[in-house]
Amino acid sequence: MAKANPEHTENSKSAEEKELLNIIDSIRKTGNIKAIPLLFKLMVSTENDDIQNEISHLIFDIKDVKIIPHLFEAIENPALIKFQRVLVSACWESGINYSMHLDFFVNLAAKSDYLTCLECLTVIENMEGPFDEKMLDQCMELSKNAADAEDGKFDLLHSIWEVLVDFRA
Repeated sequence: MAKANPEHTENSKSAEEKELLNIIDSIRKTGNIKAIPLLFKLMVSTENDDIQNEISHLIFDIKDVKIIPHLFEAIENPALIKFQRVLVSACWESGINYSMHLDFFVNLAAKSDYLTCLECLTVIENMEGPFDEKMLDQCMELSKNAADAEDGKFDLLHSIWEVLVDFRA
């Protein structure tokens, strides 16, 4: 039985990587939102940092509100937990107004790690409103209670509460 040629294997990986990068570029050019869930699956299945970075940058560049349900599904997907912070940062990087989803980000901030909580704060700070008063009150209570319960994220959660108070004013 013949041994695999390591050089041939590297060339194959290189060809595969080039093909994936071409596919990502094609999605970027066409703006096909329907392909986004496939990109999230690719993020999980590849160990290639270049591919993961290209997908992240593509997600950052999408300014279409149709990405919101796909992005929220990915943010909540346990298989994508190591990308959660990046996916949340894509929300404020995109410039899309997420005001209608305030509760999503306050809940995520309360239950996520420090860096994801920081990204949630940035998304919330960039919200333009208008806000549902009842939802705003619920989010204020949640952020205050979470700040009291989370020593490691107290400052961030308290900052979220302060932003919400400002929204209320």
